Amino acid sequence: MLRSFTSSGRLSEKLLHLRSPRSGEKRGYYRQIGGGSPLRRLTEEQSRALAEELKRRGRNVETFVGMCTWRPFLHEAVHKIENANLDSLVILPLFPQYSATTTGSGFAVLRQLIDKHPAFKKLDVQWICSWPDHPTYIASFVQSIQRELSKFPDPDRVHLLFSAHSIPESYVRNGDPYLEQTKKTVELIVDRLDRRNPYHLSFQSKIGPV
Repeated sequence: MLRSFTSSGRLSEKLLHLRSPRSGEKRGYYRQIGGGSPLRRLTEEQSRALAEELKRRGRNVETFVGMCTWRPFLHEAVHKIENANLDSLVILPLFPQYSATTTGSGFAVLRQLIDKHPAFKKLDVQWICSWPDHPTYIASFVQSIQRELSKFPDPDRVHLLFSAHSIPESYVRNGDPYLEQTKKTVELIVDRLDRRNPYHLSFQSKIGPV
């Protein structure tokens, strides 16, 4: 399972300059959600849940979590995989929509690490690039939205706001599929909801210009 909020090397230097003045502001945000990011905990919970669900379906598998910017790092996951005596490996990014800034950069780092370890040459490795239209993924959003809409006295008047992480416009102009895949996800959710609620898609976290 690949989790990465890093960007490609072309962005790294600019990101360092952009982030440092806002460190105090970000600490305040983290205090509001318990003192730190829940990302690692949630990712490891997902990993365990996946293993349990596959076991329930008769597939005994091991799951490994690797991140680009925090522990457990990708190189730590690769070391564990190398010593697990596996026959096959599925690389699953936890980004449903593909972008060179997320899945792409994570895959690049992972390929470099794998190439350094001879044990991976005997493995059947499958790379899942994206899954923006997976039925279960769409259904999970629909279920959550329906649950929250039921709490309003007039659900039909509720405006639905879809918020996605942003990427630089230059990537979109150069053919990065993230924007179109994100739009597709929203369209499928709205179609599956089968309601007339107004909605729109917005983006958060500006970086750049790049």
